[in-house]
Amino acid sequence: MGEITTGNKGCYIKPKKAWRLLRTADDENVTSYIYGVSGSGKTTLISRYLGTRKYTLIDAGCIRPDELLIDSGNSRKIVVIDNLHELSWGDVDTVRGQIIDLIKRDDIWVILIGRCPVPPWLSAIRFQEGFYVIDSKLLMFSLDDIKKYAEYAEFDMTEAQLQRMLYETTGLPLAAEMCNSKYREMAYTCQMTDEMYDDFSRRVVEDMCNYLEYHVYDNWDVEMQEFLMEISVVDEFTIRQAEMITGRSDSELLTERAKWLGNFMTSRVDTEGNTQYQLQYHMRVSMKRRLSRKYEKEQIRSLYENAGLFYRLNGDIKKALEMY
Repeated sequence: MGEITTGNKGCYIKPKKAWRLLRTADDENVTSYIYGVSGSGKTTLISRYLGTRKYTLIDAGCIRPDELLIDSGNSRKIVVIDNLHELSWGDVDTVRGQIIDLIKRDDIWVILIGRCPVPPWLSAIRFQEGFYVIDSKLLMFSLDDIKKYAEYAEFDMTEAQLQRMLYETTGLPLAAEMCNSKYREMAYTCQMTDEMYDDFSRRVVEDMCNYLEYHVYDNWDVEMQEFLMEISVVDEFTIRQAEMITGRSDSELLTERAKWLGNFMTSRVDTEGNTQYQLQYHMRVSMKRRLSRKYEKEQIRSLYENAGLFYRLNGDIKKALEMY
């Protein structure tokens, strides 16, 4: 549960457990690795925690090797490297090596921020030096946090509507902020009815989809965007299923890459030992919307038919009929 603070920057729900881990890492001079989907409050957590302290902020998406040449000194320096997921692929070995060198230094506290779990190239140094990892679960709002935020923002909503807000925003801080903006925009003058909330919710989801589409997805290569749009026709998928739906022989590679683009995908092992992948809620909704806008009806129909064929061949007639 978070702790509410106010000020010039407005309402901020402090994620207590994440804050405590960050403070411990600070006291012990141990590298912090913070990850979560876009809008989960990673960068805000750091800026709030560090406050007026001096630190070097580097964006891994446009990093230059010379930016990582930090002079030695008597006083400890703080280096924050944001968007670390941008270094998961491509020819970036030199930069990766420099980051590892910074982590080893005693005169620097390194804070790493990304959208995915600790990438493989950091595995060795993580266990050699020890990382304090703050994952997305520690950044998301609980129901109590939603209630505190609603009280600060003066939402006139019922308990049931606030529970819906938690479910529909998945506890994402950015989505809560979008709820606040939309609530002000709509200028409600009385307590929301369920019908009013339905309209409010639809508008917030639309804003969230727009944010993801224009501020996140457009930074990805076209092949990845197309793969995720095509696979969004099903709730979850296996690699074999992805190959059948999309017709792409490199579905396994694309799925692996998607895992490191950001914390947009979860996985589980089913009762038959198959790994089932699932797109995060807002991502799937926005990808399905993007699919309907960018593909011809015949192309979309073909994707659903391929999905239906997969289910039929695997004996799941109910899901097959849903696809058809």
